[in-house]
Amino acid sequence: MAALALIGALALGGSGGLERPGPDVEIWRLRDYPQGVGTRQETRQIFARGYVVGASSALGRGALDEAEGWALRALAIDGAAADAFYALGMARQLAGDGAGAAEFYQRYIPLADAAGGAVALHNLGLLFEGRGEWTQAEVAYGKAVVRAPWNFDLVRRLAEFYRRRGEDNLALKLYEARSFHDRVEWAEALGQLYERAGRADDAGAVYERALQTGRARPETYLRLAEIYGQRRQYAEVVATCRALLARDPDRAEAHRLLALVLRRAGQKDRAAEHARAYIALAPDGESAAELARWLQTRGD
Repeated sequence: MAALALIGALALGGSGGLERPGPDVEIWRLRDYPQGVGTRQETRQIFARGYVVGASSALGRGALDEAEGWALRALAIDGAAADAFYALGMARQLAGDGAGAAEFYQRYIPLADAAGGAVALHNLGLLFEGRGEWTQAEVAYGKAVVRAPWNFDLVRRLAEFYRRRGEDNLALKLYEARSFHDRVEWAEALGQLYERAGRADDAGAVYERALQTGRARPETYLRLAEIYGQRRQYAEVVATCRALLARDPDRAEAHRLLALVLRRAGQKDRAAEHARAYIALAPDGESAAELARWLQTRGD
């Protein structure tokens, strides 16, 4: 491709000098670098790292052509400058050139450390999935997880890929095999998979763990409350909904569940308070008409 041809055009001459292309850019020559500082290879690596920093900065500004220019200069003086290949892959991916991006990522991966290679494999997975190449996408996502099994985001990406393919069983096995107890997202995703598999007790256990972190989403409180309701653990329903309302007083569904459970428990005045709150927040909600009729029978 054109970018690779540019790498060849920027190769070092026999004199050891490198000229950065462009009339408005200062020319740096390796032969002018003090010879007493490190070896020639170390000097090349220092210059290459500087060019990679330039590429990263350009990518952050969305200046894709400039990023490619910096990365190509890095490779011209150090063909093993791994991060330059990654920068080229990113630039090509952002430019919509999936094939070019894949080529650079594949050249980067063997040179990269575990974390960097895993991210590149993830990016390859995105490219393959975007083209409908499901097998290649699964392989890339899977290799990313093997390379960096501690990275929850990579595990989640593979699990979500399985879910989009309708393979919840594989997503469930993946989450069960890799525990991220400090990540509430892991507990919530695992709980949802348990629910879809008909394993409500297991779902409830991981939702409880999520709530203990103090970072669970409102939906997780409500899912746990529903599970408690299915078990007829009404005191737990009340406690869970009240905990949610302490964080989010306008959560309509929590008011609905409290209205229904407290009415069942004979605590009708308190149930009426939550029924009125629910109707005000969700006048077209699934239980709004029923609770409105009940309030009318009470004379409220």
